Amino acid sequence: MIDAFNTLKEKQMVIQIIHKVRNKYHNAVFELIPFQSNIQQYYENAALMVATSSIEGFSMVLVEAKAFGIPTVAFNLKYAELWQDGITTVDRNDVDSLADSVVSLLKDRDLRLRRGKEAKQSLDRFDVEKTVQKWVALITAVIDGDEDGIQQMKESEEKVEEEFALNVLKEELGFIQREGYDFGFRV
Repeated sequence: MIDAFNTLKEKQMVIQIIHKVRNKYHNAVFELIPFQSNIQQYYENAALMVATSSIEGFSMVLVEAKAFGIPTVAFNLKYAELWQDGITTVDRNDVDSLADSVVSLLKDRDLRLRRGKEAKQSLDRFDVEKTVQKWVALITAVIDGDEDGIQQMKESEEKVEEEFALNVLKEELGFIQREGYDFGFRV
């Protein structure tokens, strides 16, 4: 992320970072924020979020940003479950494209607002009410002995879970291999 922001020409933009920054970027414009136990104010004031993870599971930071309606620019990590509405993805480690996407969103208020709205709406599938309704439907189908209904729900959920788990596994194994780590499986 630091590499991407270091290429920005719009030096009047202030970038807040809540983690450590290497000392090599003395000329970049950053506001270093110490650890915060309540970061709600930062989400409420954020124009966008930049996620630069090279590997990520179910990202709570991404979910939090979406909940606040914050558009996000991120490296494409192939998590279809989350890398959807409200998120602009660029090829992994392509800091120039990352910086260009950030500038594009910062300059275009309408696009930024639209992407933020999409981000917030994309969390609807995780809504507690909808989840409860699915559970009630499943329990009712079990009680009523509706084997077809149970099978349809099971197949639908299994497909989503299987695709998500497979993508996570592929990404993690790829990271381990790229970084040169040894790994094995134990039964």
